[in-house]
Amino acid sequence: MKKIIVLCSIINFLHTQEPSLIPSPGSPFSAVGTFTFDLSFAPNGCFLTVTNLFGIDNVVTFAINGANGALTPVNSLTLGLAGGVDYHPQGRIVAASQIIPSQVTTYSVDQTTGALTLLDGPFATGSGGISGFIEFSPDGSLLAVKNTTDISIFLVNANTGTLFTAPGSPVILPGGGNLFSALTFSPDGKFLISSVSTGGIFVFEVNPDGSLTSVSGSPFLGNPSTGLDISPDGKFLAVAETAPAQVVVYSFDSSSGAISPIQTISTQPGAISLDYSPDGRFVAVSDSIGTLTLFQVEQTNGMLSTDPNSPYTTAAGSNPAVLFSPSSFFTGVTNLGGLISMFQVVKIMFENSLSQAIFTKYSPLCCGVTN
Repeated sequence: MKKIIVLCSIINFLHTQEPSLIPSPGSPFSAVGTFTFDLSFAPNGCFLTVTNLFGIDNVVTFAINGANGALTPVNSLTLGLAGGVDYHPQGRIVAASQIIPSQVTTYSVDQTTGALTLLDGPFATGSGGISGFIEFSPDGSLLAVKNTTDISIFLVNANTGTLFTAPGSPVILPGGGNLFSALTFSPDGKFLISSVSTGGIFVFEVNPDGSLTSVSGSPFLGNPSTGLDISPDGKFLAVAETAPAQVVVYSFDSSSGAISPIQTISTQPGAISLDYSPDGRFVAVSDSIGTLTLFQVEQTNGMLSTDPNSPYTTAAGSNPAVLFSPSSFFTGVTNLGGLISMFQVVKIMFENSLSQAIFTKYSPLCCGVTN
């Protein structure tokens, strides 16, 4: 009887504790500037760069403590009204957009310290709207910039940081969007997906020259949405809808780019940004009310279930961007109050039997950075 009670207690503990987020020591951290908009992790996971719309410290880089996710400022650069930011897959270039005027600038990355230095630009984007989120293609050959009225595509010289406008760019999006509308490449780089604030999901095939071709059926029907991301295996697309506040999961056809809804699950009001963890186990959604919702991903069918400990408290107010680190060990959330919330990802690792179940906190050392 005692053995049964112990086993039941273990089962209950595992059920109620998997997975979870723990705030990093010192979180939320000052972003140095104000109206913190976007964030991007270096591919090696050692550095984090954020953008601030206001002030003179607009592109700010931090070193990450690999043991707990704490942040230490490295350097800051001026780029008025900075919007989106992204690291090139090789980790040697960072691109940052400005919402007004609509343009993008590239920076070189010191591989030892993480400090950024102006490299090239600015390069004009869009057809008159304001520029927001940006993303390099998985192979680093292209940079996509989401504007309120269109998408700009650039060919990237990874050695010099020079950007060249792709044929047919910018591509106008009927219905447009707002500053928080997102875009993402499929893992194989064959497709580019974008949300619009008026509703609908646009899917484009990416041609070898960087031009975009709308796939059959695009735009696909949907409610007004902002954040979206595709699963690391390329099988599913998750979209954060704002009215009503919910996440819609779609199956994604990697051959045609077609999407089909398979699940709708509620999230916190004012959903804004959404991100899959690189290991494909979690989806995180930020919102405008100072919380973060975490979902578990069923690996066999892509369905989401809400973490029983959600929502997690972040800095108060609106959180325009959420992103997992490349290793899935940490997740960061920007806040318009000039703050960055950092969390350690905690989970229960299941072995061959309950007696081997262990409580594990992801906490690898990162580049020897400590606080």
